[in-house]
Amino acid sequence: MTPPMKGAAADAAHPASCGPPSRALQRELCRRACLEALARRPIGASGGRRCPSDSRTRRHALGDSGAASVRFLGIDHREPFPVEVGVAGMLYYPFANAPVPVLQQAILYWDDLATVVAPGWEDRLTDRMKEVQDAGLYRPLEAQRAFGPFELHEIEVELDHALKQVPLDALNPPTEPADGEFSTLHVDKLHKSVVKELLQQKLVYPHRDSPSRLVAAPALLNIVVSLIARRIAADNNARSGCTGPQGLRPHTDITAAHQLGTEPTPGYDVTACWQVNVGPLLPVPRADVMVGDLVRFRTKYDPERQRLMLAIDELLHQLEQAGRHPQDAFRLVERELADATAELAAAARSTKWSWVTRPVAAFVALTTSFAASAQPDLNVPLMVLSNGAVNLATTQSRRDVSRGVTDYTYLHRTQKLLRGAA
Repeated sequence: MTPPMKGAAADAAHPASCGPPSRALQRELCRRACLEALARRPIGASGGRRCPSDSRTRRHALGDSGAASVRFLGIDHREPFPVEVGVAGMLYYPFANAPVPVLQQAILYWDDLATVVAPGWEDRLTDRMKEVQDAGLYRPLEAQRAFGPFELHEIEVELDHALKQVPLDALNPPTEPADGEFSTLHVDKLHKSVVKELLQQKLVYPHRDSPSRLVAAPALLNIVVSLIARRIAADNNARSGCTGPQGLRPHTDITAAHQLGTEPTPGYDVTACWQVNVGPLLPVPRADVMVGDLVRFRTKYDPERQRLMLAIDELLHQLEQAGRHPQDAFRLVERELADATAELAAAARSTKWSWVTRPVAAFVALTTSFAASAQPDLNVPLMVLSNGAVNLATTQSRRDVSRGVTDYTYLHRTQKLLRGAA
């Protein structure tokens, strides 16, 4: 007896009776359309369209008639509108300038790099960040343009809880403001009600040389910008979804900033959470490789990049499902993930760079039905590679179900190397 078909195969075989296509089929169609478009037009050609609103390049997989077209499993699938193919952008916080290891990850693997900025941000970008912007891979998120500042009542509970977790001495602003972005906060990132509250609590004071900037302790800056960044990601993804070129995934390399958004807080649901070490899947060069060289590598191997990132995303999605053991979730994507990893590893070997693995943890909140039964100390090795193992462990996470869209968050440990990679 022939076993019943599941997932993408079932959707393709019975398109009329099975309703909307599964997530797996949608992704496969997008991937195939992208590869078809890439075969017709080199990525480095002038086919990319620059969007003036966010200064990044969006690539459209278009047929001759202006519609995406791909033949998959014997069926012609056409989309009457341009199909934007991608996984998501990396939203780095709490600073406007991402550190080099995080920047490398963004260029090599994510659709683009976004940070929260204030007016005049162009003058405060580092040279590397300006190169990322010139490559069309930077998305500045400026108050009043990309997002409306959050009023105090919207973040008061989270802010109050976060402040209580930090010793008072660590929240006191420095007597003399230091140079750079590590001790000042631009008022235009905040609603006036939040600025008023921080001034009343004497946690900030106006910079003597720049009234638009508030002097603050680094701990307070981490708290405020972390809350803003995660809210931006949640609101953005509620509008357009967390997958695709418009999506945003929160990333930080500051452990305290990550914990501010995930630690259990009164008034919020607490759920079990998978912590997945995806670092071995995303190696980066050991040396300080020039941004232009990273961009050229990305351009040359963009289909391989997208295939790997979609496979990782599918793994996280399967892990999120109720009642599914992590090994079962992994088996559903094991072959695709192994093939995608091997493809990009072969591309990496073609360079003269020395590649290394840095720990990167992806956090996936579980659905309530499975969260109650998840083993608290479960630690599962999912995949062993030459440069390390993709391990999974359980933890707890805060979950604001009122914001509607469940997302994945990422914590980088940029100072630690696991081992060399091929």
